[in-house]
Amino acid sequence: MNTKATTNSPFNREIWNRIMQLLDSNNNRNSVYLSEACRKIYTAVQSDASPANFDHLFEEEQELSYRMGVILRREISNFMENGNKEEALVRLELLLSCCGETLQNFQLAAQVYLEICEWKKSLHFAEKAVALNEQDPQNFYLRARAYSCLDRDELAMDDLNFALLLQPCHVSALMQRAMLRHIQGASKSAVHDLRKAIRQDTGNEEAWRMLGKVYFDMHKLAESYTALREVLKLNPFDRDALYLSASIRLHLGLELKTAGTQLEMAAALGHIAAGQKLSALRQGRHAN
Repeated sequence: MNTKATTNSPFNREIWNRIMQLLDSNNNRNSVYLSEACRKIYTAVQSDASPANFDHLFEEEQELSYRMGVILRREISNFMENGNKEEALVRLELLLSCCGETLQNFQLAAQVYLEICEWKKSLHFAEKAVALNEQDPQNFYLRARAYSCLDRDELAMDDLNFALLLQPCHVSALMQRAMLRHIQGASKSAVHDLRKAIRQDTGNEEAWRMLGKVYFDMHKLAESYTALREVLKLNPFDRDALYLSASIRLHLGLELKTAGTQLEMAAALGHIAAGQKLSALRQGRHAN
């Protein structure tokens, strides 16, 4: 078996050159742990070893590819969380090149491209994930997110409905469907989805915030205020919750001093509308 001759083989010289560059520049001890095995294969590639020698390394290479996949996925997630998109993309490209066309890799690629607003690429990898496994609700959720970003809301809703058919309590899918339903004017259905999501994850700050906003838009201020209080219990510095909570207080004429304090906090956190409303409040105008 001449794996060296296969373009997509992990023995491909260009790929392994890049792996070694990554390892040499990376102080992560997990990467260092793999460096010895990497160097054995890298040396074989550089020395134009015979097919027999590649066969001898094949099992070791398969294990290495798996381990590299685990490490690269972890590093991609960490870099994305820390806002270092460039390093995340370098590792994502390497992951897709040398660690196989796996469901995990496609899902991660779809998620990363969503977060950096490259929605067509996200859709591409979400579709690859769906093709690999049509029974995994996460695949349909990711594709729905991409469809939604591309203003293909009907297709997005179809995928969300199917994801929730496969897994009725998929929290992210419930929240995404709630957002689409609210946009489409089906606010009561959106509330139902958000309530269901919160029952599954009572500490979900985003779900509580969405519920507060939906109720606010429905002019159900008491319900909105209750949901926003839950947000502020979880995160006292959530600027949207501070702003909406203060707006409700002002609208109802309740605890104006507290409302002013909340507007000050929201404005300090960069909420433009909060700053405008605070200015109006100081001038004696209670802008709703």
